[in-house]
Amino acid sequence: MAYEHYKNIKTQEEFYSDWDIKNLKQMSQKIKDSVYHKYMVKCMVFQRDKFVCQNEDCKYCQNIVEHTNLTMHHIKFKKNNGEDKVRNCITLCLESHKGFHKGCDSITFNGQTFKIHQEDEIDWKEIKKNSKKIRKENINFHNSPISWEIVYALIRFLNIDYRHLNLDDE
Repeated sequence: MAYEHYKNIKTQEEFYSDWDIKNLKQMSQKIKDSVYHKYMVKCMVFQRDKFVCQNEDCKYCQNIVEHTNLTMHHIKFKKNNGEDKVRNCITLCLESHKGFHKGCDSITFNGQTFKIHQEDEIDWKEIKKNSKKIRKENINFHNSPISWEIVYALIRFLNIDYRHLNLDDE
């Protein structure tokens, strides 16, 4: 089996026993604990899922038992405060995992289907063209009827940190 490393959970001492001592000494205890915790979660997830891709509709591996390209997928993404916990992770084949994150494929397990929502691409060329057009029209903000509310809305839209600006009427 390609995943012998995850078949039995090792103690932290056993886990780090085959690491390069020089690299190990450069790691803080907090980082060591974090790496070991992720290893433990991966062991438990792979064992729970019997080392089989959990995507019921996987078109890549057809859920074969002896698989060489498995990975752990977070159901609630880490960037969205998803945690490295067994209940938040499933085993997927690498191809299914990549296809999901590219937005090409969906994942179905326990009768539920998940698909990434891809946001619209921003057309920066169009924005630049419109900006040039506005500059050419030479809008003078000081003598125009544009209110501070509109300026505030534009700043918010552009995600500019407006807190340091003095937006009080003069």
